[in-house]
Amino acid sequence: GLELLFRRDGEFEVLATCTSGEQAMTAIRKHMPDVAVLDVNMPNGNGISVLRRTRAEVPRTKVVLLTATLADDEAVEAVQAGVHGVVLKESAAVMLVDCVRRVAAGARMIDPTVANRALSRMMQRNEAQVLAETLSPREREIVAMVADGMRNKEIAARLGDRAWMPRQFD
Repeated sequence: GLELLFRRDGEFEVLATCTSGEQAMTAIRKHMPDVAVLDVNMPNGNGISVLRRTRAEVPRTKVVLLTATLADDEAVEAVQAGVHGVVLKESAAVMLVDCVRRVAAGARMIDPTVANRALSRMMQRNEAQVLAETLSPREREIVAMVADGMRNKEIAARLGDRAWMPRQFD
C-alpha cells in the first residue's frame, strides 16, 4: 500500500519494500536512500533499532517512523536517536507523503501529539535528575532501596538505624 502511495505521487522513487527490520537495514545499506520510512513495530529489529543503526552506518539517510501508537519512552528514544519524522498511522496518507517530502528537503516533521509527549517525558526525566542531585548520598541509598522494593524495616535493618521504628509497649 505504501509503495503504491509513493509511486502514484510521481515525485518519489521506491527503492525497496521490506517486511522486517533486518531486511530494511540490508536495503538501506544497499540503496542508501535519501529517506527511509520504517514501521516502529517490525519483526527482527523494530523501527527504533533500525533508526539507530541507520544513523550510525548510513548517516545521510533520513528516517521517518510510521506507527499506530508510540509509548512515551519510545517517543523520547526516537527523538534522542535522531528521527527526522514521525507519522501516526491514523493520519491521512497525504500526511505521510508530505512528511517524507519535507524530510527529504531537510525539515523535521514529528506528529505534534508525539512531540508533546516526548518533550513532557524528557522534562520529567530532567526534573527527576535535578531532584536526585539535591539528595545526600545517604538519601540516594535509601531511595535506591525503596526502588528495589524493600520495606521500611528491611531498609532500617540494612542501614543499622532502628531509632525511627515505633516503640512497642507492653
